[in-house]
Amino acid sequence: MSHQTNPANPAEPAQEAWILQTGAVTAVGDSAVQTATSVRAGLNRYRESTFKNKRGDHMKLALFPDYALPPLNHELALELTSRQQRMLQLADIALKEVKPFLPRQAIPCLLAGPEPFAGKPSPVAGIFATCVMRQSGLVFDRAD
Repeated sequence: MSHQTNPANPAEPAQEAWILQTGAVTAVGDSAVQTATSVRAGLNRYRESTFKNKRGDHMKLALFPDYALPPLNHELALELTSRQQRMLQLADIALKEVKPFLPRQAIPCLLAGPEPFAGKPSPVAGIFATCVMRQSGLVFDRAD
């Protein structure tokens, strides 16, 4: 393997990032591979939901089914909103897909989530990252 240098400063080694594995959980798959296969096949899961918009009409959504969500650590359920609980369960599925490929040390992690509701904090702010670590058994190298 050749070592590259930073073009801006040839005396400094280049910073590299490698993507070894991806994890995904979507309305059409519980893994990155299944999701990609479903999308290529043109599958979707849009259905009328129980959620209503501002006009009171039922919204059409493509949701991952509740029955397929993994159990939630009961201690964590007390600390999170129902929205955060579902996000945690979805994250757990995707992280289990990549966990065998990760080193046994703290890993960098960027948590991106949905937009916050008006006047509310981001659903991934505060204790959410800690809850993801507790649910998944992973340790993140957090800058905050």
